[in-house]
Parts: sequence; structure tokens; C-alpha cells
Amino acid sequence: MTTPVRLDVGGTEFKTAKSTLGRHPQTLLGQFVTNESTAEYQLIQQGQPVFIDADPSLFPYVLDFYRHGTPIFVDGSVDVRRVMRELHFFGIQLDRAQLQPPDEPETKPPKSETLRRLAKRFAELMLREDWLRKSVGQSVSGVPPLNFTQLLQEAITEVSEAEEYAQALKTSQEERGMFLVCVEAEVQNVKPRKDVQVRYAAVRPYVGNTDAVWLQYE
Repeated sequence: MTTPVRLDVGGTEFKTAKSTLGRHPQTLLGQFVTNESTAEYQLIQQGQPVFIDADPSLFPYVLDFYRHGTPIFVDGSVDVRRVMRELHFFGIQLDRAQLQPPDEPETKPPKSETLRRLAKRFAELMLREDWLRKSVGQSVSGVPPLNFTQLLQEAITEVSEAEEYAQALKTSQEERGMFLVCVEAEVQNVKPRKDVQVRYAAVRPYVGNTDAVWLQYE
């Protein structure tokens, strides 16, 4: 097994492979492992640590360059100018564009906003199904209840961020009840087709079938 290079950076020891540092022989650390005339080369050959008077908190960015090249991802709490100065000290000439902050984590909308959007789409689907059934001549009293789970799954295909709430809406009567209150509010906001002259008063669970809902009319 190849003996690792030991680097004492400001009192903190780091270890890396000779081949890693040798990727950039024109840099300071590259010279340590390729230039036999340097004292550091001799220490490394003997397995001794090489002391470097540098900032150990920034040295991981230096090693990151040797290991992965560019871009170097710099934590948002670190001053990029300090990293640039440290890289230049080690003979690594990069421009600022090659140092990048890490990707911002995706922020998801609040649950209330997601469920409101889901309720709006659910309401639109309920009304669509209701209109389709009436268009084939079924009376209001003859229209069977709508399948809650089926409508929910269809709505989620267009509001994908609501997927994590789907199970609770399917299994918890309390969650479903609160959701249907939101659906009812959205139903009032959806403009019916011109040929449907009816006001929608409420959205109700269907008695005797926990997976069914229906529109109650004024």
C-alpha cells in the first residue's frame, strides 16, 4: 500500500495520496511530490509530515481542487476572497467563476398552499364529472356519488408536490373532512358552464361509502 502524504497545515494534519498532488506538478504541493531537490520531497519520502503555515479551515478547498478539479463548491458562510487567496498561496491560479456556492436546497411550498392548489384541481374535476353525467341525461337525484380516491389521484398528477399528503387524505377521515371544506370553497369559485344553471352549495361525504363524495345543490 502506498504511504500517504502527511501535511501539517497550521497544526492540523491532513493525508492524501502522492498521485493526487502529482496531478498538478506546477503547484506548490505538486512540487512537494515531484521535485526531488526540495526538502519537502525528502520528508515525504521518509513518511514525515510537512508543515505548511496556512489556514486549516480553508485547506479542504485546496485538496478539493487536487481531487476533483473545478468548479470548487464553497460553503455560503465562507468568504470566497479568503479561499481565492489561499489557493493562490498554493500556486493554484483560478478565477472567481470557478468557485461556486453549493446549490440552494429546493424549497417546497407550505402545506396549506399545496392543499389549496390540490383542492382547486379536485373541485374542477368534481364539476367536470358532474357535468359529464348530466350531459347524458341523468337527473340530479340519479347521479351516483363520485369516487374520492380516483379524483384525488387524478388531481395529484397535476399537483405532484401534494403526493406526500395523499395517504393521510385517503385514510384519515379528519384530514379528508378538512380537505373537503377547502374543496367546497374552491367549488364556489369555479365558474360553471353556461348551460349549467345551478349553484353548488356543499361538498359532502357519501353516507355508507367512505370513498365517495357528492355535490349538494341549492
